[in-house]
Amino acid sequence: SGEMRPVRYPGELVLTTGQRGVAAMVRDVKAAPEQPIRVERKRGDATSTVELIPEDQQGTGKIGAQLQANISGEMRPVRYPGELVLTTGSQFSQMLEQTVRGYAGLLTNFRATAGQVSGPVKIVEMGAQLSQQGGSGLVLFSALISINLAVLNSLPLPLLDGWQMMMLAIQSVRGRPVSERIQMAFVQSGFLLLVGLTLVLIVRDTTQLPVVQQLMGR
Repeated sequence: SGEMRPVRYPGELVLTTGQRGVAAMVRDVKAAPEQPIRVERKRGDATSTVELIPEDQQGTGKIGAQLQANISGEMRPVRYPGELVLTTGSQFSQMLEQTVRGYAGLLTNFRATAGQVSGPVKIVEMGAQLSQQGGSGLVLFSALISINLAVLNSLPLPLLDGWQMMMLAIQSVRGRPVSERIQMAFVQSGFLLLVGLTLVLIVRDTTQLPVVQQLMGR
């Protein structure tokens, strides 16, 4: 934890708080492939500087880290009901937009974004990390899970609600349902793909746990 801000040569860019600050730093990193970025980190009264050189992935800078807003700040009651609705709606729209962009990245740039797909083990690890920030962290984790499930379930893939919606749409256009044999073939292949992907993600995420890496290093 701690406040971080990138320092551009020759000047300095001070980040805002919350998601805007995260988005500003992400833009800074993406715009500087293979270029040094000096990051000033402030933790309490101590200040340290770290120099990052983003990797060049198809013209976009990547540092192999996921940034998120520090939500462990002070909390206060809302001043009026409208403030609660506006704040909640704004945060929801931002998280929904980021989730949709993430799934879209899997389709448009699978090689660069495939490593960001997480399985059950990684999801539990993220929940444990966010829970350390208190009740607000648990609320954020619940919101992330709910939004991701909603977006994923709306995709037109076998076994998901999006698939059923697509079948109904095709039926309304053709005037008759799709053959049960064809539907069953897609459902069975989708089930095998889902199980296989889950097993691969469980193995990958488990081997990346610090405890497992220490045991493997021995």
